[in-house]
Amino acid sequence: MKSFLKSLGIFVFGIIVGVIAFVAIIVLLVMNFTRYTPGIKDNSYLVLDFYGKIVEKPISDGDFIFGSGKNKVQLLKYLRAIKASKFDDKIKGIIINGDFTFYSTVNNLELISAIKDFKKSGKRVYAWFSSGDNSNYLLCSIADKIYMPATNSADLTLTGYSITSPYYKGLFDKIGLDFNVIHMGKFKGTGENYTSNKMTQDLYNYYVTVFDRAYYDKLKIISENRKKEIKDMDNYYKLGKTIMMTPIVAKELGFIDDFKTYEELLDSLRVQGQKYTNVVSVTDYMRDLKGVDGGDRIAIVYAEGAIINYYSGDGQFSGDIVGAKTVIDNLREIREDDSIKSVIIRVNSPGGSALASELILKEVIELKKTKKVYISMGDVAASGGYYISSCADKIYSSPLTITGSIGVVSILMNYKNLSDKIGVNFVTINKNKYDDIYNSTRKVTDDEVVLMKRSMENIYKEFTDHVVEGRKIKPDVIPNIAEGRIWTGTQAKEIGLVDELATFAEVIEKVKKECGDESLGYAEFPRPVS
Repeated sequence: MKSFLKSLGIFVFGIIVGVIAFVAIIVLLVMNFTRYTPGIKDNSYLVLDFYGKIVEKPISDGDFIFGSGKNKVQLLKYLRAIKASKFDDKIKGIIINGDFTFYSTVNNLELISAIKDFKKSGKRVYAWFSSGDNSNYLLCSIADKIYMPATNSADLTLTGYSITSPYYKGLFDKIGLDFNVIHMGKFKGTGENYTSNKMTQDLYNYYVTVFDRAYYDKLKIISENRKKEIKDMDNYYKLGKTIMMTPIVAKELGFIDDFKTYEELLDSLRVQGQKYTNVVSVTDYMRDLKGVDGGDRIAIVYAEGAIINYYSGDGQFSGDIVGAKTVIDNLREIREDDSIKSVIIRVNSPGGSALASELILKEVIELKKTKKVYISMGDVAASGGYYISSCADKIYSSPLTITGSIGVVSILMNYKNLSDKIGVNFVTINKNKYDDIYNSTRKVTDDEVVLMKRSMENIYKEFTDHVVEGRKIKPDVIPNIAEGRIWTGTQAKEIGLVDELATFAEVIEKVKKECGDESLGYAEFPRPVS
């Protein structure tokens, strides 16, 4: 009897726990999917105050249910919110809260372009921050007025660039790891830090030229926004005047306009008769935007992350993944959809598998037979990211996109010395000489290196042949623009790897115009998981 009652108690307890869990899930669903209307009042300001990660592809419902998407927002929705506010009679202007807007350089350029368009309406833009750096100041520089609180505790630090790369050979020698890195391309630096204790001088000098160009391009943007001479700004940076600037120094040098706390800024914008300044957060405002899917459309395909075979994903530990199988399935679906008039592939990828990149490109070439295909490059579209872009009808890039890196690299690890140190002995049985060519328990032989180089040369030639064909570049030019070199978007345009410089939103508008219908909506791929 006691056993029966105990079992019954456990059963009833399980039912109660299940009901509670079910109710909790329903509450979460209601909280996350109930349409939220912020109740915007007249004379309101749209506040850019999203503190988190801007992502390219749509965020899945599951991200919001289980919380992992709370600190993410899709770039296109952010841009649409700013554009919608331009035509919203209730929105009087924009406030950029710099303490919450630390975004990547290219994302900042996307937002700056959208805000420039917003300002054409005659509405004003204000920026405020208590702590500023290269990231949030770039965005704030587009404002009509920039404020900081009048306290020495607030600061603004603007720097050029500093890149620190670890070189591991000394460590690997100590623990018994050995790497053989094979490059196709003199400037393909991937893996060099596994086989050397310092950067080669050629690679160092080349990186300096690329980062110098990016530095001056950023200075140009800030100088135009702040109406300052670029040579004066460059001099401030060189003399260290821009390091840990107090608000007083920042104003003296022209980086800000005046001193206010955030509350004082809001009070100064209050309309007569109002008790408080009406504000609406951009995250609330974008939730109420209507979708644009349906009818005739353009397709936007997101290639965000490392390129691999098979399926796309965005694992918590693996990061964003561009799966060839997913992209190919999406492109084939688009090819059969008559309502889709053109295609934009938004590339934000450092590369990955050469095979996966080739398979994706083949499908892009096939799609071009029936629809125009355009590339829009994000923060990075290098190596495999450029591979899949090379044969598009037109390639657009941000000025500060990192692209190119046309080359191939293989990294082979040998942990024989490590296994000897810890007392592990490996015995290998082969039938043929090269059966264990990828065996990490021994050093690769010279014969095996020759075989691998032959394979890599074939891959490199296939890659460069696509660039020659897709970009209409003469073969004898390839050694000067490939060989693993990286380029900023501006440099890539100058050498013919990119057609035009444009933001993501600008590319969408250009494609609509080329389709002859500026009212076209868009369909996004891959679709987020329900």
